[in-house]
Amino acid sequence: MKSGRASLQHRPFLIPLWLTAIAGLAAVAVFGLALIAAWTWFTANSTTVIVIRHAEKETVSAPDPALSAAGEARAAQLARMFGDIKGAGRLDAIYVSATIRSRSTAAPLAARLNLVPIEAPPTMPRDSRAECCARTAGGA
Repeated sequence: MKSGRASLQHRPFLIPLWLTAIAGLAAVAVFGLALIAAWTWFTANSTTVIVIRHAEKETVSAPDPALSAAGEARAAQLARMFGDIKGAGRLDAIYVSATIRSRSTAAPLAARLNLVPIEAPPTMPRDSRAECCARTAGGA
């Protein structure tokens, strides 16, 4: 017959190792969530600038050609990609150059978002461009 004392001396060897591993995984998970929360907090009021070159243009020798059929399809694709009216990734402003192809590329997206594209003159200095971006909802 075995005594009660003998069974108390025989403890499982791996339990402390498993508990340490579980505690380590929990600490990594908490640290990861804290990093995500900090990143979200610090980037909540940031402005993202998306620069898109005009879509494909007609192959005519005009100084300011219009968009080709492929260019119009690309402009429609841009409207589908960035045309979400609600949500954190919505666009607050659209800036275009004075060319017909640039305005035509932005037109479907502007119509979908109910925005009027702002025409930036080509001679505008870089500081003024940053100032224009600062006037939108997200800030500089």
